Amino acid sequence: MNQSPDLQTMRISPRLFFFIGSGIFYADSHYPYPLMAVAGRDSWLATLLGGMAAVLLIGWLGTRVIRYLPKPASSLDTLSHLPGITVWRGVHLLAGLWAWGIAAWSLLRFSEFVHNNMMPMTPLSVFLVGLLCLTAWGGMYGIEAGGRAIAICALLVFLLPPVYTIMLLRQVHLEWLLPIGQEAQFFTGCTIALSFFLQAAPLCLLFHLVEERPKALRALLSGLGLSILLAAFSRIQVITVLNPYLAPYYNAPDYNTVRLIRLTETVDRVELPLIWLWAYGSWAKILAFLLLGTFALLIAFRSRKWVPAHLVSSGLLITLTILGVATRPDGFSIINWLAINYLYYINLGFQLALLVTISLLALIRQIRKKPASGRTKPTRKSRTL
Repeated sequence: MNQSPDLQTMRISPRLFFFIGSGIFYADSHYPYPLMAVAGRDSWLATLLGGMAAVLLIGWLGTRVIRYLPKPASSLDTLSHLPGITVWRGVHLLAGLWAWGIAAWSLLRFSEFVHNNMMPMTPLSVFLVGLLCLTAWGGMYGIEAGGRAIAICALLVFLLPPVYTIMLLRQVHLEWLLPIGQEAQFFTGCTIALSFFLQAAPLCLLFHLVEERPKALRALLSGLGLSILLAAFSRIQVITVLNPYLAPYYNAPDYNTVRLIRLTETVDRVELPLIWLWAYGSWAKILAFLLLGTFALLIAFRSRKWVPAHLVSSGLLITLTILGVATRPDGFSIINWLAINYLYYINLGFQLALLVTISLLALIRQIRKKPASGRTKPTRKSRTL
């Protein structure tokens, strides 16, 4: 019962993929590269278009991963017979490095969000330490335990949007939803949304730890679809409720009005009614990418011991987070530098490269299977002669 888990015994329930997929929110795209700024009133449409494109690409990748991985998947020995296994291990190592970077990025983004906007009574250090402890606990003492915690948060959080909608029915201006087609950077907004939701694509590598992979793929796509709808819905709330309310005040340059505008813009950016949705998304996302980093270590170095790999993975995540916090003289300077240097396009490029690489490996494996089946046909003909 208390045996240390390893790669042969560790398994993930398909339902965990639903909660992980539903935790991939676009919250950290608000700063420093805001989707609202590049898409304006059409940001809800950009979110939907980019999100649907991400669902199609992840579904395409998931079917390739299901074909590529061996069905038993009980040990690393089954992987050694696969074509392109060296490339496969390299892909996992690269995915692990990418996952730790994304997890550290998310920690910084959500901690900045808590520190600057919403929870002045909660010290930043308390939030960071608590989140790191929860993540380490969820990975060390069972992935299912982490899934249950995410499920409890989800049941509480997903009640907020419909309740908030009922409260705001009289204040909604639906005419603001009409696409006005005046944003020159609307395509950039779609690309940002695609890049953010496509972060769920590398999680398909965790299918090695799942017995029912088609069910896990459907759960991941369902959760991702839910997160896309909630993200677009929150944009609709901002556009139809807050923006019409703010419009008359932009022409009144008195001090009180400026303070009101700044306050409302802060609510606009962090979407106050969905605060706990963001907190839920942060933990689900960081846990998911930490698990991916741990699994990538095991595959890349052909190890089976889960706990040592998880400790190394947690150490790398904490190191990256501390470096990011310690080297921010002007407030998260590393993140600002990365944003200026097209972080989202680098991220999108890695995700698309992963799609192509896994698809090519699946195609090579399929091609190598065909000659074996072709050799049996002449033997059948020779027997009939």
